[in-house]
Amino acid sequence: MKHLTQHPTLIASAVTAILACSQAMAQDKSEDKEVIGIEVLEVTAQKRVENIQQVPIAISAFSAQNLRKIGANNINDLGNLTPGFETNITSATQPKFDIRGIKTNDFGIGADPAVGIYVDDVYAGRSGSALMNFNDVERVEVLKGPQGTLFGRNTAAGAVRIINKKPIDITEGNYRITLGSHDKKQFEGVYNLPLTDELYFRGSINLSDRDGYVDALRYPDPRKDNTGGEPHKVKLGAENVMSGRAALRWVPSETLELVWRAEFDELDNDARPAYSANSSYYRSQADGGLNPFGVYETDMDTLETRNLFGTSLEINKELDIGTLTSITAYRRFNTENNTEDDGSAQTRGFFGSNNLEDQKYFSQEIRLTGVTDGGTKWTFGTTYANEDIHQITVAEFMMESLDSFAINEQLKALGLPPTGAPQLGVPGIMDMPVGTGLAGYLQSLLPNELAYLSQLAGVSSDELAWRIARDNLGKPWSEVTENFGDYTSYAAFFDVTYPVTEKLDLTVGLRYTKDKKDFGILSRYQNEVTIPLPGVPAMPFGLAFGTEYYQRDANGEAVLDANGNYQPFAQSNTWTKLTPRVVVDYQWTDNLMTYISAASGFKAGGFNSLGAAPPFDQEEVDNIEVGMKSTLFDNRLKLNLSAYDYDYTNLQILRLTGSTGNIPVYNVRNVDAAGKGFELESEWAATDNLVLNFNYAYLDSEYTKYSLFVGETADDDLTGSPLAGVPKNRWYLGADYFIQADNGEWMLHLDITSVDERATASDVNSVRLLPVNPALVPGLTGENRVEGYDLINARVSYRSDDDWQLSFYVRNLADEEYVLSGFGGQGENTGSANLSPGLPRMWGVEFSQSF
Repeated sequence: MKHLTQHPTLIASAVTAILACSQAMAQDKSEDKEVIGIEVLEVTAQKRVENIQQVPIAISAFSAQNLRKIGANNINDLGNLTPGFETNITSATQPKFDIRGIKTNDFGIGADPAVGIYVDDVYAGRSGSALMNFNDVERVEVLKGPQGTLFGRNTAAGAVRIINKKPIDITEGNYRITLGSHDKKQFEGVYNLPLTDELYFRGSINLSDRDGYVDALRYPDPRKDNTGGEPHKVKLGAENVMSGRAALRWVPSETLELVWRAEFDELDNDARPAYSANSSYYRSQADGGLNPFGVYETDMDTLETRNLFGTSLEINKELDIGTLTSITAYRRFNTENNTEDDGSAQTRGFFGSNNLEDQKYFSQEIRLTGVTDGGTKWTFGTTYANEDIHQITVAEFMMESLDSFAINEQLKALGLPPTGAPQLGVPGIMDMPVGTGLAGYLQSLLPNELAYLSQLAGVSSDELAWRIARDNLGKPWSEVTENFGDYTSYAAFFDVTYPVTEKLDLTVGLRYTKDKKDFGILSRYQNEVTIPLPGVPAMPFGLAFGTEYYQRDANGEAVLDANGNYQPFAQSNTWTKLTPRVVVDYQWTDNLMTYISAASGFKAGGFNSLGAAPPFDQEEVDNIEVGMKSTLFDNRLKLNLSAYDYDYTNLQILRLTGSTGNIPVYNVRNVDAAGKGFELESEWAATDNLVLNFNYAYLDSEYTKYSLFVGETADDDLTGSPLAGVPKNRWYLGADYFIQADNGEWMLHLDITSVDERATASDVNSVRLLPVNPALVPGLTGENRVEGYDLINARVSYRSDDDWQLSFYVRNLADEEYVLSGFGGQGENTGSANLSPGLPRMWGVEFSQSF
């Protein structure tokens, strides 16, 4: 798909177009009629119930019926349908949601997400608890652009709201059974029961299991078996999920409602499949490992698990002046994500990581919402939240892969890939004797020790470094860093919509947020380097995280507790911010509204989870947006447009950077960025039997300021480069056709999503990472680019008048081979930049029944 021409006057042009449309469409004064084939939703994006077409915010909303039609199981499935929302997720416990090009790429707990996920108006906190299966959902709302006023912290890019169904006063239920490819089995059940005239119960359960979808050869794990045995065939990418929800709703009077909710989620998956882009690391593939959609090679048994529990109490009290709402919530989860980061079975590239998190989260929100006699709508509120979180990050290597780590850094400094440049006489990692890089590290980090020991051994320092390196080959190497976080947030906000005239509304909102973070890091050397000299003890040593971090006294000595344990190196900081919004909207007719808004967003600063660097600054965004919402031609056509222009200050980016010596470390840097784009959403009931949907998103983004760390060069400066992982163009076309039968209805659904090529991990230089021309690797189009793709989904359903339904679906009908996350990642450190594939064609049969 071709790029659109850049428009430097995008916002001005959009305003002109919208005003032109407004004048033309204002003539359409058709009376309200029943919508044929078009679903018009009510949403609560502004903390009150409103028709989505009358809310001056760019919102994409999905009802339970719509989610079922497209087969959406969780938020990840909404990315294809939602312009401006990217959900190319490869990890359930570390998902990265992206709205209009903005996301958080830090896997540590020192930073916060940029997209806020809310479940029944409770902030889901860490991303580890955000990606859960839809289970008896009423609707999902995707709010695009900063939502700093009504939702507050960590919604600088936007917010996603999941609203589950409340218990009601009738007995009803439903269930769905799914069987599909890759041995997929799923059961979903819902039951609603009135216990008394005032008390109602609703419960749901979801059980889902699916085998892996990537063929792989698994070699022995070199940490456990260094004999180089034969591989066996496995499937990677299996999933197993069990989740449930229960709710009680008590309505003792017409003015009081209490809703208690509880949910749990247990997940046991394979970690993301990874493919190495370093052809020299493949051991048995005939194509040299250049096909990320072929057979993988692995030497790790990975896993991804989660246990989650959440509960909340919502109280709604009708007062003379308005509705008073209180939401008290507690959530807790623990996760483990043990991942193979190199995507190969080559010992010289071996790199695994394990991320373990344990979080407790408490929040309280109180708000008062009302309408004056003059029609002014207002909301006032306050929130409090506390998060207690512990994270353990483990990096696992072999001594051979640490050797590659060192060689790779030297090649990077020359701007060369892991395979070097044979035409220039520069060998790659696999061309150098094992131990070359490790010996170099020893010489760089321990010059005095080597000088002393070499005199005892009667050899040169260089020779002794070689002997030490060779003596330690074949050993596993593990480094562990612990983080501790105690974060508290306070906020107060108001939002007022004043009717200037019958058609013109002015909305003004403001939120004050105060975030206080107490953070600790603890890391000590867990490994030793043996010295091949009589009587010389092994030497504690560390490479991956650079140094040790723990609390020290004024003399530099470790501070120990009563049991002799080291204490974390502690840091603390507080960030405050006022985030306003101003909106002017004009209701031209009952079916046409335009708006212009200015809003600010904020994400608190934080701490580097893998080092004791000073805190990084808070992230701020200013966004200007214009939009139009319309329902035309007797409500047969819904057409919504929005255009925006944003500027980010201190956008938080995680990157592996050089520090002292030759050892790179992870650091979070603050950069500036800008973006402009527009989005279109439309739905057309072409006939009484045919409904068409078309969505489109365009985004032009770039880094506008990119400060360099010590040891970086001009090649590392990404000023002017596009933001990572975001296509410039994306569109979706869907069609639904209905055929009446004697005892029911046939429903045919077909959709196609087209995604433009995009910058991959643009915080790395692909010239340094790839061993071949990127265009030769399927899924890549060139330096720092991931190939675009087209996905087709189809679904055929028969719905009986007896309240049962049978469906057959196919996702990725054409079996498109595409890359989700581009080259780079942790494996880049050992010369094994890797890719993660998208899902192949999958099909299934569903049977559901309501009663």
